[in-house]
Amino acid sequence: MRKLMTGGLAGAVVLLVWRALFQMVIAQGSPCGAGPSTGWVLSARPLLRELLSDLGAAMIAAWVLSSAPAGRRGRLGMAAALGLFAWFSQGFPLWNWHGAPAGFVLAEAIGQVAGWALAGGAILMVMRLFDGDGPA
Repeated sequence: MRKLMTGGLAGAVVLLVWRALFQMVIAQGSPCGAGPSTGWVLSARPLLRELLSDLGAAMIAAWVLSSAPAGRRGRLGMAAALGLFAWFSQGFPLWNWHGAPAGFVLAEAIGQVAGWALAGGAILMVMRLFDGDGPA
């Protein structure tokens, strides 16, 4: 349990940092723009809510990745697939039903897949430390 919680926490922190950087640097400065919400501001309350949300998602990801029979590369691919899953279930409907710009939806797909690959890498690295194998 400690292995999953620590891995999930590491994944949540990496995901939170990635999302902040992606939103501030990549999505804001790209031709696709900031998307539906252009008034993005970094403040404590939304940051804490995002961390809690990322923590819940990363704990689920840690559980899924630890249960997978695949090797490290396969598990990293699964983490990226979790990002694609998140995009298909949340990002794509923004374009389909709510008319979000296609550029925003594409940037969201890239952000989700890359973010979950990074978070998955952190989760796997931390969980491997608990196995006594050393760093990944």
